[in-house]
Amino acid sequence: MKKFFDSRREFASSGPGSGAGGGGACSGGGGSFIGRMFSIGRYQVTVEEIIAEGGFAIVFLVRTHQGQRCALKRMYVNNEHDLQICKLEIQIMRDLVGKKT
Repeated sequence: MKKFFDSRREFASSGPGSGAGGGGACSGGGGSFIGRMFSIGRYQVTVEEIIAEGGFAIVFLVRTHQGQRCALKRMYVNNEHDLQICKLEIQIMRDLVGKKT
């Protein structure tokens, strides 16, 4: 499977906003991410465990340096249509922040 973002920015790439681990994607699932630190926007997180893994995404349990536990989803995007769906999901999650169900 070709990952859409490989040539643009890798989740664990070097450069601005990258994590301490560097390197590329793992080949045998998300296990190689356990214990790695990453910068996601203004947050620094450490991967604690894998919550879920599928064909197009993997969800990690991460902990911020302030001790807050969060879910971090890494999605594989193969084409422009899937990219738009991914962006829509991000916007929906932003819209839900602070809402009570």
